[in-house]
Amino acid sequence: MSVGSHVKSSASSGLFTLQLAQADKDAFSDFAALVPQAARAAQRRALNKTLRWLRTHIARAVGRQARIAIAAVRQRLKAYPVNSNEQAKLW
Repeated sequence: MSVGSHVKSSASSGLFTLQLAQADKDAFSDFAALVPQAARAAQRRALNKTLRWLRTHIARAVGRQARIAIAAVRQRLKAYPVNSNEQAKLW
C-alpha cells in the first residue's frame, strides 16, 4: 500500500462480467464427468482404511482381554478389501 493513495468502492462500480471460453466449458464438463468415479474411489479407500483400523483395535482389545500376543490375534483376523459390490469383510 502506498502512502497517500485512496480508493473508494461503490456498488455501481463493483459489477464485472465473466466470459467463459469454449475450451474452459469443455474442461469443466470433463471434470464433472470424473466426479462420480473419484467419489467411488474415495469411498473404497475410506472403507479399506476403516477395515484396517478395526482390525488393529479389535486385535488390541482381544489380546489384552485374553492376555495373548496381539500378533497372534491379528493373524487370525482376515480383512477382505472392498469388492465389486462395494462391500468389505473382516472375518
